[in-house]
Amino acid sequence: MGLHEFLIDTFYFLIATLALVPLFKMLKLGSMLGYIVAGILMGPMCFGLIDNSKSIVQLAELGITLLLFIVGLELSPARLKQLRKNIILEGGVQMGLTTLVFTLIGIALGLSYTTSFVLGVALSLSSTAFALSHMSETSQLTLSHGQTSLSILLFQDLLIVPFLALLPLLSVGSNVQEPIIISAILIKLALFSTIILLCFFVLKPAIAFIRKTQDPEIFLASFLFLIIGMAIGMEKLGLSMPMGAFIAGVFLANSEVKTNIKSLSLPFKGILMGLFFMTLGMDLDFTFLIENLLSITLICFTIVITKSLVLTAIGRLRHGNFKSGIKVSLLISQAGEFGIVVVASALHLNILNAEVNKLVVTSILMTMILSPFIARLSKLFTPCKIKETADKEEMDTSNVVPIRVAEVCEQQAA
Repeated sequence: MGLHEFLIDTFYFLIATLALVPLFKMLKLGSMLGYIVAGILMGPMCFGLIDNSKSIVQLAELGITLLLFIVGLELSPARLKQLRKNIILEGGVQMGLTTLVFTLIGIALGLSYTTSFVLGVALSLSSTAFALSHMSETSQLTLSHGQTSLSILLFQDLLIVPFLALLPLLSVGSNVQEPIIISAILIKLALFSTIILLCFFVLKPAIAFIRKTQDPEIFLASFLFLIIGMAIGMEKLGLSMPMGAFIAGVFLANSEVKTNIKSLSLPFKGILMGLFFMTLGMDLDFTFLIENLLSITLICFTIVITKSLVLTAIGRLRHGNFKSGIKVSLLISQAGEFGIVVVASALHLNILNAEVNKLVVTSILMTMILSPFIARLSKLFTPCKIKETADKEEMDTSNVVPIRVAEVCEQQAA
């Protein structure tokens, strides 16, 4: 695609963003759904204004890379220590149980053990982008069920990086799998260790020195150099680009430049993640959806019900009542964007075939489209305004994470 076509596609993307995202936020349906609907309208199934070209897809994938960088930037050792018990117990139980159930279902349907396991992990992941955005907008992050949801999402975000790195090992027997040579693995481990050491002894001092120059252009260039350099370095080692960005974020989590870097990266992350969701909307094939409506409906129902039951049980054990568990399930019972990333990687490694991939991706996307409407069912359990609810609900103050939340005292819980 030439520069002219790329700029036209970008122009249409910005039009859709400015027109639809504020509307969906006003309707309290979230920006994620606005981007997906914009992709549907602009894509080949409706007006056909934007071509889902390779350049657009690669730019959208950069949004995932930046999202993991932000996740790493937020995971300072102090925060991990603060939430370690919740992350391990609640997140581990959720991922373990739902992965087991989905894996057994896949095996029962005749899929291979490897394929069933990969799909089990992919479907167990929730939408971090939707859940965190929704909880921030509705002031639920500091409530007990919000803390439980956050712990589970953090565990999932921590798990996705090593899982993507180990995914090629599950593709034994596929056409793209190369013989594993011990010497090659040792070389990669040595290079990986070298990168980690460079982060310790070079990365932080270099960023701090550049910050002292007080030149915003140089600081922005160094930030982009850091993200792209770590991503390319990990890709050269046979790992994933998001993993490199994640590691870079973790190493800068306690640095003095964290605030500066976060203020620079958040706008990029937001717009590129929006482009990612828009490409998902463009990929939605209504003909395929109608032809496989029963199968997709059953998959969506299975995903939401299975995760809801597990999450409700976790909330019951954690807080002593079903109400908190139901609130957690309404927030994160959907499948998520990282599940689509896992499925796409599995397709590339020939772990999945194209038909199963399209069926699963469409089902994941449909649960994400339904997630704002499912989350609004929480009004049935929070009839009072959010301030009154906060007074009555048991607060988990021992593990509250200091995240900036909009102070909306009179807002209804959505």
